[in-house]
Amino acid sequence: MHVDLQRISATEKLHMKVPLHFEGGDVAPGVKIDGGIVTHLMTDVDITCLPKDLPEFLTVDLSALNINESVHLSNIKLPEGVSITSLAHGGDDLAVGAVTTIRVVEEVAPVVAAPAEGEAAAAAPAEGEAKPGEVKAGEAKKGEAPKAEAKKGEAPKKEAPKKEGK
Repeated sequence: MHVDLQRISATEKLHMKVPLHFEGGDVAPGVKIDGGIVTHLMTDVDITCLPKDLPEFLTVDLSALNINESVHLSNIKLPEGVSITSLAHGGDDLAVGAVTTIRVVEEVAPVVAAPAEGEAAAAAPAEGEAKPGEVKAGEAKKGEAPKAEAKKGEAPKKEAPKKEGK
């Protein structure tokens, strides 16, 4: 277990991150009527307040959201004496939660056309070519060495005799 202790003053404001609790997402019109889904864009927010005003969490109300609408930092109801640090320093009013549509992606299988009569004849092996599973003349079968074949008008090539050393 790990514990960090920090000395604070009751009169000085402090910066703390507090969690956001989202409520009303299941009854929002964008979810119930339009079939959208709730998206939490932030889980916590940095606040500035006196130690006596420090809330345990901040509540974000999503119950009024329609499809493609969002709740921003400025829409969060804050307890008295609490301010959101980024808004107090002129930062952007970022979205905290939203109701979005569900995107369905359909995969379309590629269409393969059947070959026409002329194409089917072209796809068949030409005369002298090996059909699948056959071996052409002069080619080696699996595991055999290729045989040397002479062209017309040429004598078959012979290997040079091996010399034996003394």
